[in-house]
Amino acid sequence: MISRLLRGVWCFFSSLLWLSLAGCGEEWALYESDKYPFSMQYPASWTVEAFNPDIALSVSGQRGKNLYIYELDMEWAGCANLSECVQAFIYDLPTADSFIDGTEVQSITEQGLTVEIWENNEDHFYYRTLFYLNEDYILFAAVYETDKAESTAELAKQSHSTFQVKGK
Repeated sequence: MISRLLRGVWCFFSSLLWLSLAGCGEEWALYESDKYPFSMQYPASWTVEAFNPDIALSVSGQRGKNLYIYELDMEWAGCANLSECVQAFIYDLPTADSFIDGTEVQSITEQGLTVEIWENNEDHFYYRTLFYLNEDYILFAAVYETDKAESTAELAKQSHSTFQVKGK
């Protein structure tokens, strides 16, 4: 009971500072692919946008926060592994320079999946992207971007941690 009260006080003061902290009442919506066995949670309060056919999901939050989910058949790229497919994807983006200057880390999810996380915290913009390549060379990419890194980094990490592949 006391810990719940302390968390409530912490979340209240955090909200006054425009911080979005994990565990502070953020409700989540579930994205489930229509074509592939991919799923991931994202903030339920964000607005689903109509974007273009290359993007599986586009949602926007307050103060310039965005999430784009891509599901791309990478067979065209001739890549042999996750890192090569990520490079092909990135160099095909108009914002490639921002990704290239970021940090790249391979990680294992709680489900035991190998993913790459790319993060860039430039002076004026922040990106955090989770990449996963399945056995059919379908690349899943979940890109969080915002002009306020401090308010999105933890939210993006929490959302990315919910990524799953059915049947794995």
